[in-house]
Amino acid sequence: MKVAILSTCYEKHIQYLYKTNNYIKDLDHKAELQELLKLSASHFPFWIQHLEKHKIETQVFCHDLPWLTKKWSEGKDKTQHLPADELFIERIKLFEPHFLLVFSPHYYKGFIQKIKHKISSVRLIAWYGANQGDERSIFSQY
Repeated sequence: MKVAILSTCYEKHIQYLYKTNNYIKDLDHKAELQELLKLSASHFPFWIQHLEKHKIETQVFCHDLPWLTKKWSEGKDKTQHLPADELFIERIKLFEPHFLLVFSPHYYKGFIQKIKHKISSVRLIAWYGANQGDERSIFSQY
């Protein structure tokens, strides 16, 4: 079973992390994201650890870190020249998740339908439950 976690980040905080930890930019895309999550006091490492303890493969996807998605695509002829939004969806598609766990429902509102339409492996779309406004209307069709 695979879970794709969709989230966002605080841009100024991410910029600060790069500025104070120069080595991050030299890591491969996966290690770079893991390091950013670790240094940002993010709760995602705990989600990942918990899910993987139960044999559930996870990946975190942040649309607002386009340079990481671009770094992932380097050397991949099929995806390298796609626009950022398509590249983001293609990366999720290649992971073949069964579930989407959305931590930023308002940010991803426009992407959820595209992901559901383009990624046939997705069986369930959910959000983590914190009230940010109209989540029920966003997710009611799933």
